[in-house]
Amino acid sequence: MSEDLVGHVDRRLREVLGEHVLRARPPARAEAAAALTEAHATAYGFAPEYVVFAESPLAGAHAVGLVQLFHNDASGLARAPVDARTADRAPAGVADDVRRQVDAQRSHGRRALPLDRAVAPEAALWGSLFARVEEHLGLSAAHQAYGATYHPRYSAWDNAVVEQLDEHLPADWFYHRDLNSVNSLCDALFLQAMSESGVPGLEAWGPFIAATRFVDHYWMRSGYIVISDPPAMVELEVEAGVRGAAAVTVRWPDGWTVTVRE
Repeated sequence: MSEDLVGHVDRRLREVLGEHVLRARPPARAEAAAALTEAHATAYGFAPEYVVFAESPLAGAHAVGLVQLFHNDASGLARAPVDARTADRAPAGVADDVRRQVDAQRSHGRRALPLDRAVAPEAALWGSLFARVEEHLGLSAAHQAYGATYHPRYSAWDNAVVEQLDEHLPADWFYHRDLNSVNSLCDALFLQAMSESGVPGLEAWGPFIAATRFVDHYWMRSGYIVISDPPAMVELEVEAGVRGAAAVTVRWPDGWTVTVRE
């Protein structure tokens, strides 16, 4: 039974994520916003005040701080000393774009928005659903099937994006790079495969599963979501003279580029 489950998980991941995981495609912002708004409401118990889009994971990482900054400014809340540098450090045009989106959605609430997601409700929800998988399948089968989501290729993509963010963001911006990414999509597709295999009671993760069709990277916080557009270009280059060696270059709409060696 466990071999069948592992195979099903692997097929589901390959079907949705594809050979190189990140796929070049036009943004589907309305669909992405709808899925993740429902996901936020499921995890936090209320809809987000803001859904903000960025043209790359780098722009999205800056937007995490900018949403909080512009919301707090408009609400008359005091800035922390570190906030004074947030807008100045953003790539050209990003701060203005985020400010426009925040201004267009602001509901004049005076609640401060958090920058981090310590003890994230979605993590607690995931844990409760995984416990149902363990209860239904048994510990060994559940963990064997879940292990199929950690293909080295998927981890390589996550690591490459995070390492590039580490290079391009200030060293003290830990919370800005704390994003949901390829492994988060794998988690969602794992629960989808488990539900398709007959594990009951996993419906709460449905909005996160729906988001995998439209989103590769996003940040979910209490009260707001930042969503990166998908890549505009994915290019595979096979290295001459090296059997099986390849580099995949991914470029987002604003020009931010990450290269992954497979």
